Order: sequence, then C-alpha cells, then structure tokens
Amino acid sequence: GKSMPEMAESHDESRPKVDAHRLPALAEVDWQSAVPLPEQYAEQGCAVAETENRAVTLRQLVELGELVQKVLEAVEIEDPSPYRAGRITWENANLYHMNDLFVMTLTAKAKCAFMEMVATGPQPPDWFISHWWGTPFCDSVRMLRFHARWRELPMSICYWMCTFANNQHNLAELSAPSLSETPFAKAIL
Repeated sequence: GKSMPEMAESHDESRPKVDAHRLPALAEVDWQSAVPLPEQYAEQGCAVAETENRAVTLRQLVELGELVQKVLEAVEIEDPSPYRAGRITWENANLYHMNDLFVMTLTAKAKCAFMEMVATGPQPPDWFISHWWGTPFCDSVRMLRFHARWRELPMSICYWMCTFANNQHNLAELSAPSLSETPFAKAIL
C-alpha cells in the first residue's frame, strides 16, 4: 500500500470536475422579487486568493440561514433534483439547493466565492467541516451553534466549508497537481 504522503500526491487528474452537484433550474428562481436582498450581499466584500483562507464565521452562516428562512417562507420552490423532496423548506434545504438558490445567485455578479461576498478580508479557518451536501443546511447551522456554545466560542469563530470557500463559478482551483495542494488539504493543515 501507499503511505499517506504518497496517496496525497497521487491525485487523479483524469477525474471529471464536479459540477454534477448543480441544480440549474434553481438558479432561475427569482426569489429576490419577493424578499429584498440584504445589504451585506449587495457587493463583493473582499477578494481572497488563497481558498484555504476563505472560512466563514458562525455569524455569517447564521445570517445566511436567516435569509434562507425568509425566502423559503415567502416563495414556494419545488425541488428539481432526481430525489424530489417536494417543496424546499428551511427544514429540508440542503447544500445542493443552497448552492444554486443562494450561493450561485448571491455571487453571480462578482463571480466569487460566497465568503468573499460577506467578509472584509481573509478568514483563516479555526475549524474544518466535513459534510455531505445532502444534509439539511439548518442541521449544519444548528450543529455549529451547538459546537460553538459547548466550546464557548464567539460568533466570529471561522469554519471552512467547501460550498462557501470555493468559487462555485470556477472550480479550477480544485485542479491542483496533488491532493496536498488542494484548498481542502491546505484548510485542514
């Protein structure tokens, strides 16, 4: 078998880039006519070249959650995924939904990472989140709030989560020649 460093260096470039996670029909939903765009999403707040320094604060995640709740209460949106959850609600909106309904929409003008919309500069991660895109976002927010409360962490604690750290408009930054050079590895280390 290969050692961990050897496995990290044997990143397979032939793998297709993942945008199979996209639900393009959701990008067409005009929720902004029903819910005004909060000011913090009006313009790009910063540009951070190092993806590993694009963590989001708990406060930024909670604020996004508040927007998502307002939108999903005001606008009836059906799940276009093959798994068809019916109406998308706060309780069932997962990162597949979040990416196209909110991340891609909020960052469309600037074509940047979500973190770059809401931050004023680099936000190195205090914690790295490993997750499944199918987990309801509300559960992720609840768990992170629990984590912060249990550890007595401030709302400014920074979590690195790929959905918000990677520029979803251009995933070329994931094409590092070795696994150890990807944003995921750099954020963990």
